[in-house]
Amino acid sequence: MTDNNLADIRAYFETHMLSEEVTAEKSGVTVEQLLTLVSWRCIPPHTHKIEMSASVSGCFGRFSYPAETQRFYHPSVIDWVAHAMPLLDAMSVHDAAEAIRAQFFDDFIAALDGAATPWAGLSAEQGAAYAWAYVIDGTWGACLKTIDIPSMLAKEYARVVFREVAALPEGAALTPDMMHRLGKAIAGYEAVAQDFAPHERPLSSKSVEYDIAKARLISVSRQALDAA
Repeated sequence: MTDNNLADIRAYFETHMLSEEVTAEKSGVTVEQLLTLVSWRCIPPHTHKIEMSASVSGCFGRFSYPAETQRFYHPSVIDWVAHAMPLLDAMSVHDAAEAIRAQFFDDFIAALDGAATPWAGLSAEQGAAYAWAYVIDGTWGACLKTIDIPSMLAKEYARVVFREVAALPEGAALTPDMMHRLGKAIAGYEAVAQDFAPHERPLSSKSVEYDIAKARLISVSRQALDAA
C-alpha cells in the first residue's frame, strides 16, 4: 500500500469501517437518529470522512460541483447505539448522554481496580475523562479493533512499556524481566490495536512505538540465540 493512494485508503475504509447508511441500518435506527446520538455525544462519531469535489472542463468551459461527503464508522458503534437507544425510551437525550458518560467513568475507574492510569500523572477520574474525550472525537475508532474500556487500557499500558524500551540507550541489553514485559505488551497491543489506515499508519503508535519495540525484542532474542 502507498500512503497517498486514495484507492487504497477507500479500500481500507470499506474493509474495516461501515458507511453512515450501513451503520444506521445495522443499528436499527435512521441516519437522523444516528446523527442525533452523535451530536449529543451518546456514541462515538465517524472515524473518517472523505470529501470529494469535481471539476469538469471542456470546450464550453469549466464546471465545478460541490463536495460529496462520505462518513465511515467503526463497527463497534452498533453496540453503542444498542446501549443508548433503550435509555432514550426512559429519558431525554440530554439525560441519556449524561447517563452514558457517567457509566463510562464508573466502568473505567472500576477497570483500573486501583492501579495507576497508563497516562503519567493522571488520576483515575482524569484518566476516565481523557479516555472519554477519545471516545467522542472518534480517535479510539481509528486505533482499536473494539471500542471498549479493556481495549483502551490494554493498548495504552502496552505503550507505556514500549516507551520504557525506547528510552533505553541504543544497544543496551534487555533484562529477562523487561523482555518478558515487552513480549507481553506486544501481544496485548496486537490483540486490541486496529490496523491503521494507510495514510495514518506512519504517524500511529503502531509505527512509532510498536514496530520499534518489536524489532528490538526480535534483535535481542536473535543475539541470545547466537550466543547460546
